[in-house]
Amino acid sequence: MTTKLPARFGYKKIFSLAWASLCHEWPMSLCVVLAISAIVSPLLLFFGLKYGTIATLQHRLLEDPRNREIRYMSGGKLTSEWIANIASRSDVGFIVPSTRRLASSAKGYIENKNNIRLLDFLPTADGDPLLLENGAEIPSGNSCVLSHSAAKSLEATIGDTLVLMITRQRGAKREKQQLALHVMGVTEPRAGNRKAAYVQLKVLECIEQYKDGEAVKEYGWSGSRRTAFPEYNGVVVTTYSAIPPVQQARLVSKTGFSKVEDISDTFDSITGYSLPSGKYGYLLTSKRGVESQNIEAAKRKLRGVEFVMSPWIAPRKGTVEIKGSPVTCEIGVMSALQQAQLRFSPIKVSGSETDLRALIPAAWAVPIGTELNIADLDSASKPLSFSIRVVGYSLKNKLLLASEIGGVLNLSSRRELVFEPDTKVFLLQRTGYANFRLYAASLKDVGTLSREFEEQGIIVSSNEAQIQNVEQLHAGLSQIFWLIAGIGVTGGIAALIANLYGIVERKKKELSVLRLMGFSKGQVATFPVCQAVFLISGGYIVSLGAFWGISSVINAAFKNQLQGTEQFCSISIEHLVLAFVVMVLAAIGSSLLAVLRTLTVDATNALREE
Repeated sequence: MTTKLPARFGYKKIFSLAWASLCHEWPMSLCVVLAISAIVSPLLLFFGLKYGTIATLQHRLLEDPRNREIRYMSGGKLTSEWIANIASRSDVGFIVPSTRRLASSAKGYIENKNNIRLLDFLPTADGDPLLLENGAEIPSGNSCVLSHSAAKSLEATIGDTLVLMITRQRGAKREKQQLALHVMGVTEPRAGNRKAAYVQLKVLECIEQYKDGEAVKEYGWSGSRRTAFPEYNGVVVTTYSAIPPVQQARLVSKTGFSKVEDISDTFDSITGYSLPSGKYGYLLTSKRGVESQNIEAAKRKLRGVEFVMSPWIAPRKGTVEIKGSPVTCEIGVMSALQQAQLRFSPIKVSGSETDLRALIPAAWAVPIGTELNIADLDSASKPLSFSIRVVGYSLKNKLLLASEIGGVLNLSSRRELVFEPDTKVFLLQRTGYANFRLYAASLKDVGTLSREFEEQGIIVSSNEAQIQNVEQLHAGLSQIFWLIAGIGVTGGIAALIANLYGIVERKKKELSVLRLMGFSKGQVATFPVCQAVFLISGGYIVSLGAFWGISSVINAAFKNQLQGTEQFCSISIEHLVLAFVVMVLAAIGSSLLAVLRTLTVDATNALREE
């Protein structure tokens, strides 16, 4: 009869006996350790080469923002709304619109130096990865950042003044201006060999304006102004007699109008003024905007007919501030007769003070001569506000503007306008951009964005092929690694099982004695498990030493191709810990057969044989 030992004491003793047994049979134990190391060391080296190579390639792709760049190749107009929608996407890291090629190149030189060079000017904005990841800050105002090649060509340093020479041709006259930019940074060579200067988008827009022959208020450069023009939805025609169907058909032939409608019964509600007694009213409309040439074409079609033609805009809503309170109203345009009675001057698309007069509903009870502020709510941009002067009252509950101002207001539904109170001029704003600079948020987003752009009919260029090559290399090496690792681990486990099983067979009597001394079956079964963990740990330590030694030689051999802290063969600490855990689990699993064998050993039979 045996007495069981305390569990804590028993397992502790088994642990020391397992270690002592391996030390006693050290030649055999050493052979097992070296065998395990012979299997694990090549696996660690292969994984180190795979991980180091792929990590280096991915690091170079990721760290160089040019690999995340998507270049626009279509050449069409890009609206501000489209740019804003793209910028709001989570897979877009940075985007800034750009002007036409005409405005993105100019000659320049460093002040007090004579080396004039032709430079490309590229827009930038907050968050530009090409500058921030290449040792430069984002320029502001009249500052710029030069590329490394541009700075070298200009012999420029930070703090210098870059003078641009901007020229344009206006008729037979050649004009030029100069613009001084403060050099506040120079990019690293990695940013590219393009001779470029990075500036705020506003600077490029001003250069484009000047080259288009326009005045640039910001820099005091003279030129023309991009004034707004009236655009209508149709015209109202009043006649003394009905227009025959044949002549109505002529009105929509080669005039730009698409429809003729008899509005004699609904004239007042559609126009905002009354149809004179005994006259007929017609509305000519177009699916596109109606301009002065369309109106003149329609007039020619009505030769021989006594008529009055007045521009017309579709009803639109606006707000007028009356005694400090906003009042929503419907806006229309006056008839030609009303304007003639008020002695309006000819159409002025620039919007003179005379044009800014209006007829208001009598119900507003506002005295003639009062200045009212009107804000258009249906404009393409922010509300367009300007002042009007009350010169009379409309018969209907509509606010009627002079036809040219109503047409300009109608134009604002599809074009961005701005009103200058000082000059009382409506100016057209930019309709779109010719290019952009875009960087994806990550490498994996480059392909997604490129394909989506192509589906929209937008031609782009990117480094998607290079990124895919690295990903395919990573996938291929992973498959090869796991195939080799599977074969090696299977062989290693088989060898470990055979060794542990042999140890149990050789020490069958000793294990039986341990049972008779009071050790439980579970404690005795721990014996081969402890030995398996010891052998695996020893083999792993030897493998680590071999890996660090050989990897150092490999990295030293390729040091000329490596940059900074890059390594051709390396493994992260997380991977090393994971590998050890996997090996220990494999050791415990491989010792299960030996454990089963120890549980079947009969202590009395072992002593009887002894």
